[in-house]
Amino acid sequence: MRQFYKPTNVKIGARIRMARESARLTREEFSEQVDISAQFLTDIERGRMGASLETIIKICDVLGVTTDTILRGPDLDEEMTARQLSVLLNRVPRTLLPLVIGNVRDQVNLIEAAQEIEKSDRKDD
Repeated sequence: MRQFYKPTNVKIGARIRMARESARLTREEFSEQVDISAQFLTDIERGRMGASLETIIKICDVLGVTTDTILRGPDLDEEMTARQLSVLLNRVPRTLLPLVIGNVRDQVNLIEAAQEIEKSDRKDD
């Protein structure tokens, strides 16, 4: 018989998994940092089980995201984005930070150039 999961648990679990993967953490690494078992994390991410508020707060602290992001969905405000970047950059050796910053700068320049081309193409139509 097929088991049905609470839709809220499924959504929250999916957000946790996306944020964990964005932080490039394995289930084992992440569960250790949050102080839960890897199996319990799997159950949370798949929506089989809900996490306590205490566990949700630990998850958010480790990932550098707000509880709103996990409970309600991503909000692209600048503060949250800065926290996510900070969590990722903390894992980079200091000697490589200039390289990472240069790569990010290059990506932003490419995005801006693509947007300008797209804007120009729309004007031509």
